[in-house]
Amino acid sequence: MFNFSWSASEKKLARQVYDEALRAELAEVMANFKERAAAAAKPEDMWAVGEYLGLR
Repeated sequence: MFNFSWSASEKKLARQVYDEALRAELAEVMANFKERAAAAAKPEDMWAVGEYLGLR
């Protein structure tokens, strides 16, 4: 395959980019979860919220 190695600065930058993307994705999931949970009117509505989280 390829004989490629990342420098320390490249690894650090890649980690920062990954961490920021993860934070953004989790913030979106959290906002969607809060919206769905707030819209739940009865206990059985929470099953759909749980299913949503299970798919994420």
